[in-house]
Amino acid sequence: MRRRRLTADWGISEFDMQSVVNAGALDPIVETVDAGAPADQARKWWTGELARVANERGVELAELPITPAQVAASSR
Repeated sequence: MRRRRLTADWGISEFDMQSVVNAGALDPIVETVDAGAPADQARKWWTGELARVANERGVELAELPITPAQVAASSR
């Protein structure tokens, strides 16, 4: 139900939502949006650049030394 609501709120496809979930980015994106970032910018950061950095370091997104609030501040 949460995914369905967020998919509609964010205006993304179920495929894109599945990509967000598979990347482990759903909660960080929600927290980033709650901190004031536009949903599209939050998704871009967490599933793009930050996912790339996490992958290069061999860690999960949650292990990166950046908070959703910091990402939100960069997205405004």
